[in-house]
Amino acid sequence: MKIAIAITLGTALAAGLSAGARSFGFSPQNLTLSPWPNGLHVQTWNNGLLENKSHVRNSGAPAQLELWNFSGRVRLANTGKYSPTAAYHSLYLGLGLGLDSNPPLLPHQLVNDALSVGMPLGEFAGWGFGVSVGAGYAGNSPFNDPHAVYGMARVSAQHRLSRRNQLDVFLDYNGNRQLLPDAPLPALEIQHKQPHLRWMLGFPDEDIRWRPLPRLVIHVDYQPVVSGEADIDYRLLRWLHVFGKFESSSWAFHLDYYSSTQRLFFAMSRIEGGVRFFAWRKRLAVEVGGGYAFNQALSEGYDARDEQPVSQIANSAFALVTLAVRF
Repeated sequence: MKIAIAITLGTALAAGLSAGARSFGFSPQNLTLSPWPNGLHVQTWNNGLLENKSHVRNSGAPAQLELWNFSGRVRLANTGKYSPTAAYHSLYLGLGLGLDSNPPLLPHQLVNDALSVGMPLGEFAGWGFGVSVGAGYAGNSPFNDPHAVYGMARVSAQHRLSRRNQLDVFLDYNGNRQLLPDAPLPALEIQHKQPHLRWMLGFPDEDIRWRPLPRLVIHVDYQPVVSGEADIDYRLLRWLHVFGKFESSSWAFHLDYYSSTQRLFFAMSRIEGGVRFFAWRKRLAVEVGGGYAFNQALSEGYDARDEQPVSQIANSAFALVTLAVRF
C-alpha cells in the first residue's frame, strides 16, 4: 500500500520534541505572552502532513488531505523571562478533491494566517501584566473575503503564589474562536513546577508533563473544543528517543459564499509513533515515524454549539518525518 509522507520543522523541544506547542495550530496569542527560556530568541513549529489518497465518504469523490503549518515567535527585545514578542501562525489545508467531482460545500483549500504582538507592561503589587494584539484571516479564498478577517487581543496577569506555583488570569478575545467567537472570555490557570512534574490546570487549557522514570516522559494537553494531545517519550540514549502519540485537532474557516455568521469546521484525529534523534544540545532534532488519521469530518455552523455535519473523509495512513531547531 502506498504510504504518504509528513514533514515537520519545529524548534521548541520538551517531552521529546515540543515545548508546550501543539503540532498544528498553536495560538499566536499564547506565544506572545509565554515565558522565554534562557538563551533563546527564536522558536518555530512548522509542520506538514500529506496523507495517502482517500475519498469523501458521502459522495465517493477522490480526496487527498495535506496540512501545512508554520508557527513561531521572535523575541523583539531581551527584557527577561517575559519580553516583547512577535508571533505568527499560518495554516494551509488542502483537501485534494477531484475537479470533476467536487461535492457541494467542500472547498479545495482552506487557510488561516495570523500575526500577533505582545509585550509585558510591568509589575504592580506582586502582579505582572502583559497585553497582546493581533489579526488573522481564515477562509477558502486567501485575503479575498472581508468576512474571513478576524481580530485578537489579550490582557494577562501573573502572580507568584509560591516558589513552585503561579496564578495566571487573562481576558482573551479571538474572532475566529470555535466557541463564542464574538465575545471576550475570561480564563484562570494555576501552574505548578517541580523537577519531575509540571502541570497547569484551569480554563481553557490543561497541561500535565510527568517524568515517572528518569528516561520516560508523559505529556497530556487538552483545550476544550480545539485540541487534545497525549505523548509518551522514552529515552533510549541521550540522542535517541522513541515515542507514541495521539492528537485530535479542529479549525474554523469562513467560506466566501457563506453568510457572515456561518463557518466551516474541520476536525481530525491521529495516532502515530516512531523515533526522535537529537543533536546540538537538543536544539536540533529529527523525528521519523508513521501513523493513521481518522475521524476526519467537516461541519458548518456559527460556533461549536450549533455544528451540523457536512462530509467525512475516509481514514488514511501516513509516514512522519520531523526536523526541529531552536536558537
